[in-house]
Amino acid sequence: MSDPWRPVSSDAAVLDAIARSLAALRAPDLSGFDAMPVWRTMHELLTDPDAWKGLEDRVKAISSGTVRLEDADSAQFPFLTHELGARYVRLRGLFVEQLAVVGNSSPQFMFVPRG
Repeated sequence: MSDPWRPVSSDAAVLDAIARSLAALRAPDLSGFDAMPVWRTMHELLTDPDAWKGLEDRVKAISSGTVRLEDADSAQFPFLTHELGARYVRLRGLFVEQLAVVGNSSPQFMFVPRG
């Protein structure tokens, strides 16, 4: 029997879907993927700084440098209940800035309107 925690090729597909959506300034829709690859990918992104840096670099590359994924101060999200272990980020495009909360809850990427 295979180890459910070991990364598999479906994890790469989840990561690719995340990067392509963020590069297009869209919240990733991961509903078409099985739960375990999504959970493994999100766990890696939220716990491994190198994995997160890889996502930042991939978003920048896919968007030809026009979109950047950056950390944001959680104080910019005062109207939200702060999720333990979540990451608060900003997507910067040419003429748009989008705040998002990244976590293991659903949706994994919640785009937040400016308040």
